[in-house]
Amino acid sequence: MLKPSQAMVAASQWYAKLASGEANERDYAAWQSWKDASSKHAQAWQQLEEINQQFQQLPPKVGLTTLQKPAPPRRQALKQLAVMFSVGTASWYTYQEQPWRELLADYKTAVGETREIQLADGTQLYLNTNTTINVLYNNQQRQVELIEGEVLIKTGHQDTAQRNFTVKTQYGLVTALGTHFSVRNFADYTKASLFEGQIKVEPESNLGQNIVLNAGESINFTSTQLSRPEKARLTDAAWSKGILVAYAMPLAQFLAELSRYRPGLLRCDPAVAKLEISGSFPTQDTDAVLETLTNTLPVRIHTIMGYWTTIQAS
Repeated sequence: MLKPSQAMVAASQWYAKLASGEANERDYAAWQSWKDASSKHAQAWQQLEEINQQFQQLPPKVGLTTLQKPAPPRRQALKQLAVMFSVGTASWYTYQEQPWRELLADYKTAVGETREIQLADGTQLYLNTNTTINVLYNNQQRQVELIEGEVLIKTGHQDTAQRNFTVKTQYGLVTALGTHFSVRNFADYTKASLFEGQIKVEPESNLGQNIVLNAGESINFTSTQLSRPEKARLTDAAWSKGILVAYAMPLAQFLAELSRYRPGLLRCDPAVAKLEISGSFPTQDTDAVLETLTNTLPVRIHTIMGYWTTIQAS
């Protein structure tokens, strides 16, 4: 399946901005400059307008006059684009592609950002850094779809409609049975950790296979397999308080965790990768954390243009 050109992606992003109701004259001037800067930009915008004319989903030609026109919310505008592109130019993209799923998601945190959300039943959701979720909350279901990242959940009062609270990932389904738990997506699997109550874990492609975890247990699962339950550590949820906890953690693993809260690239030389570190570190001040490493380990920091950071032997 063909992916959209960079110009078309940019055009859709400009549409979302201009139709969000938050654009000002400076935004419109920047959009005009972008469109005039390249024939590819102008062509992409023209294609967007043609789709508008065909499906009557976009507002009339976007220009400075739209400052006075009611505009749909950003997410609604983006979803209109997704519908048009999936129906009108199906070979171009689909809503199920990861970039669109992240762009159109209900909630998203940036790198280094965490966020707390409370649902109508009192359930609390804590989104870790670089996390994307959808929330399906209606008369039939209470479900969080974890697209990327990690979420910590404290379920609210017992649901009188008997709607199970579930977390769906690409690898399976986690069902809460009145509980406090976290779910984290890795590249090849999902990890569920339980701190209170019980949860049921079911792989995606084998929903007849499941396991019920008790408080203090964690498990990894793929779409076809469940690992053996292991001990869950309360420190695994310390990120919700802005803390990264390490106990005799190899430096390479520690930096991989810390990099989740820091823009750019963070790595270490193999010569120091196995050095161990213990302690509690603030996720909101990664520069201070790195400086601490130089005071506790025989290492030094080498940074290129503020983006590529390498921890080396001192």
